[in-house]
Amino acid sequence: MTKRTTEQQRARELQRTAREQGTDLGYHEALNWVSVIHTVETRPSL
Repeated sequence: MTKRTTEQQRARELQRTAREQGTDLGYHEALNWVSVIHTVETRPSL
């Protein structure tokens, strides 16, 4: 699976989780959050 496909899948999962919790999260907004989360997870500790 490519990085892009993985990010798209994670964005859809994030959208689904948000919807289950009563929050309307758009696909592109979810994709942005996935990108932020990935950056934080892969950044070296300060």
